[in-house]
Amino acid sequence: MLLKRLGWVLPVLVAVSLAACGSSAGVAKGSPTPSPTLEAGWKPYTVAAEGFAIAVPGSWDRVDLNLSASDLAAAFKDHPEFVKVAEQVQVNKVVKLFAVDNQTLGTGFATNLNVIVIPVPDTVTSLDQLVTAELATFTRLQVSPAKQRVHLRVGDAEQLDYTLPINDATGAKITGAVKQWLLLRTSGRRAEYVITLTTRADQTAAYATTFGKIADTFSYQ
Repeated sequence: MLLKRLGWVLPVLVAVSLAACGSSAGVAKGSPTPSPTLEAGWKPYTVAAEGFAIAVPGSWDRVDLNLSASDLAAAFKDHPEFVKVAEQVQVNKVVKLFAVDNQTLGTGFATNLNVIVIPVPDTVTSLDQLVTAELATFTRLQVSPAKQRVHLRVGDAEQLDYTLPINDATGAKITGAVKQWLLLRTSGRRAEYVITLTTRADQTAAYATTFGKIADTFSYQ
């Protein structure tokens, strides 16, 4: 069943967040795309095994999800609460890249990026099909995202914006603000790519432009 196969995006996000701290039928064909020209100081990251690259501002860093528990603890010795976040993300194997804005470490909730990749069946031939399946998951979890079809440098994507209650590092309830892009790749490999950026709701305006720029650096390799 399509929903069972694809209905994972929001649960992955919720797991990360809790620990942390229409349109036409567009399809991103998925041939390798040229890497964008980056702003000064931005850091590009390539995940060759999963066929994508993305860049983040200079204050952000990728978190190595292959580190052992002891190495993670050493890497974030000044922010032990964040180690739990990375460990939770490690468990979810569909997360292929995880990065944080270092400026927000130690604030209770670290603004973060995750990129998820999962194969899709041959029966999924349009972005509209994929979006319909994912929105069913949101409905079950009583989350109502605002959605719009957008065109990133890499191709068509469905942009979702929503908020949800989460716990910060102290256990206090806060509101998280999520901006997500769903892409369907159909050539070279068949996969859904999901770019998710999350911050505190009171930081939505401050990060809006940056989040959009990060998504627009996404490219297929």
